[in-house]
Amino acid sequence: MEAPIESLINELLNDPNALQVENLKLNGVNITLVSCDHELEKMPKADPWQAIEYEIQKSSLVYVEYFPYELESTVYNNPIWGRLARAAGKAKGINHFFDKIGDLAIKHEKEVAVADIANGPKYSIYHAGLRAVPGPLLMSVAPDKFGSFLGVCSLVYGNGMSMQELFRIGAFDLERKNFERFIIDMEDARRLLTAKGIRQEVEKRVEGSQLTYIAPRAHVSRVKWYLEHPNDIVSNTKAKAYSLAAGLPRSTRIYKNSKMFHSWQLVSDIPTKV
Repeated sequence: MEAPIESLINELLNDPNALQVENLKLNGVNITLVSCDHELEKMPKADPWQAIEYEIQKSSLVYVEYFPYELESTVYNNPIWGRLARAAGKAKGINHFFDKIGDLAIKHEKEVAVADIANGPKYSIYHAGLRAVPGPLLMSVAPDKFGSFLGVCSLVYGNGMSMQELFRIGAFDLERKNFERFIIDMEDARRLLTAKGIRQEVEKRVEGSQLTYIAPRAHVSRVKWYLEHPNDIVSNTKAKAYSLAAGLPRSTRIYKNSKMFHSWQLVSDIPTKV
């Protein structure tokens, strides 16, 4: 019989998008990291839902990248962005995938948590602005050689990040790269602040508790690194810088399904300390 580790290696070689389940223990709390993409063309070849349901069933709290119920009130209802955002969520499989996770959480009476900051139009503005604005701004307010040099560097950096995202390489590859420690980008902010939100929740839980985080591999591999390196000076400095982005939900929102009202209710909204 094939050993479990050999089976996993063979599965990943045959399917780079194969479901991955990893486990961490922090302060006596078990954290399961489930890597599964929501985009249809990047879903695992083998049906992942039995394994996902198993992890949800044994967990006391299920963290997700997106929660469609939350998106309904933060972006889908926006008269300007809402229709486009809903269409994008459908096209990327966000609504279908995370609605199914929500259904499994209801089935097994589990609470759902979200610590991601990308849940509304303001995130998109920061995301684009951080890459596009600094270069021209520096060149306009400091047109001397030093200012122009910094402006060009900012333009190259911003375009480089956009190209990495477009081609899913570098900071957007499945696995984290060492150079990412020094990247400043809103995608990095998502991953870093999600990890801080999870760790903060861990510190409130009793030993032996079980938390689960479900997201695409590109997010999970970075969140895992941040969870494993809570005292990294560069990361903590970046977190303080990201916290200056006003209007983003820097918190862990916990939802519980109400049997009485047959809908999700926000039961906790704890700011994430940085």
